[in-house]
Amino acid sequence: MNETPTAPWMRTPTSWTPGGIAEAKVIDGSRCRSAAGLLTEWSSVLGFPDHFGHNWMALADCLHDIRYTAADPVTIVLRSAGQLLVDESPDVLAAFLSVFGDVATADTDDPPLLLVIDDTPDQLADLTRRASEAGHTVTPS
Repeated sequence: MNETPTAPWMRTPTSWTPGGIAEAKVIDGSRCRSAAGLLTEWSSVLGFPDHFGHNWMALADCLHDIRYTAADPVTIVLRSAGQLLVDESPDVLAAFLSVFGDVATADTDDPPLLLVIDDTPDQLADLTRRASEAGHTVTPS
């Protein structure tokens, strides 16, 4: 039996001690129901360049750039997280989680990248289930 990988770069609000919510970038999960919506929302909130390619590789490149240029750990708060990619198949959620996880855990001296998922307990439970089906474990660590 294959073990599902954990996501040490993902937290829930109860397991996150913020340096201040104002310092975090806040993403609206209700705008991330589809891959196109997610890429547009993340580009807008995180200030990706005009030439952003709106695909997973371009997302990875921009997230790497954010880590590279940051002086402190980078925290992204995903509000309404239960809506993350709900209009997509599980493989699209898996692709996003893999991209974010790969960037967040890259062997680098750049500041860490953290995703805080915030929603009601039932919505977080549903996201946890969908993430598990996509091959990722969301743990409130």
